[in-house]
Amino acid sequence: MFTIAKARVLLRVLKSTPNVVRFLRQASGSRHDEGSFRAKPPPVNWIINLVPQQSAYVIEFLGKFSRVLEPGLNFLLPAPFHKIAYCHSLKEQAIPIGSQTAITRDNVTITIDGVLYVKITDAEKASYGVEDAIYAVTQMAQTTMRSELGKITLDKTFEERENLNLNIVKALNSASLTWGIECLRYEIRDISPPESVRSAMNMQAEAERMKRAKVTESEGEQRSRVNLAEGQKSATILAAQGEAAAIRARADATGDGIERLATAIESPNGQHAVSLRIAEQYVSAFSNLAKESTTILMPSNASDPASFVASSLTIYDSLLNKRKLSPPKTVKRTAAASQTTASRSADMMMNRLKHGLKSQSKSNDDNEKSILPPVVFDAIDDELFVGTDQKNDGTIVKKMDVGDLFVDNERS
Repeated sequence: MFTIAKARVLLRVLKSTPNVVRFLRQASGSRHDEGSFRAKPPPVNWIINLVPQQSAYVIEFLGKFSRVLEPGLNFLLPAPFHKIAYCHSLKEQAIPIGSQTAITRDNVTITIDGVLYVKITDAEKASYGVEDAIYAVTQMAQTTMRSELGKITLDKTFEERENLNLNIVKALNSASLTWGIECLRYEIRDISPPESVRSAMNMQAEAERMKRAKVTESEGEQRSRVNLAEGQKSATILAAQGEAAAIRARADATGDGIERLATAIESPNGQHAVSLRIAEQYVSAFSNLAKESTTILMPSNASDPASFVASSLTIYDSLLNKRKLSPPKTVKRTAAASQTTASRSADMMMNRLKHGLKSQSKSNDDNEKSILPPVVFDAIDDELFVGTDQKNDGTIVKKMDVGDLFVDNERS
């Protein structure tokens, strides 16, 4: 009789013989094609059976389900008592779902395929719940995928691929759990619309890209213009502020200069110095006019040079600390007396007047009178006159010697 002690002895012998162990593993189906998705044929019952890891053997006793052998060493009664009816792999398996056609909600026919990941969780249900569990799950995955695609449009098919995968897994698990199989996940591998739809989608995608490019370009141009406008604004503000500061500085400087000039004018002999400066510039301008032919703008009284001559003589009189003379009187002086009272500065002034007015005197040789306005000679020193005449109408005439020029002054 076969006892447990004899079985132990036989096991020791088998372990000491590698070839025998290899033969038993091959006979028990320990080496199988892991890529196969159909139920593998059950191995032969060798009484002493080695079950590989992540595998399950379904044992029948006299044609009735007995138990499921766990991985490791298992002892069975010889046939026909114990029979290995089914052999299942408990590993996760990837089942490819072939290409198939489906119609979307917007009536577009597409071709789609995917991969289904399943795992046998109950070997008994997988053996007796359905004839071929893997094949049944594959067929159900195809029908569920068609059903889910019919609920969405073509655009949503690309956008909501993740939700579509989750819906397919949920629909498969509701039926496959009764078969002892759990669907872990489903992945859509490829979606192929018709060629016409694909061309339209490419044109739409290109138009969308061009739109985004134009929008991006316009936004960049807008920002550039805004930045340039802000820069010009800042530059204008700074320039205006600088110009305002410069104007204020010039105004302050001008005010200071005018204030100092006013203070200087208010000082003793200040007005005399100003009048002398103006007269010198006036005489210099007309002296330069006679040197060369030049077209310039002249004042309205340019034909009457007596005005600036009188101004110069008035300044001379001021320098001699003399004020305006009393009403005209007949004074008779000699040339010698006038020369004794004239100073060196007066001689210099007369020379400048002589050279500046020589051209004017030549054009007025026939008119020896009325060159200087009568009222101006109120401020001329009597010592500069060389003689007086009286006309028939009672007018007193004074004659003044200015170098080679003799100027008559009439007083009514």
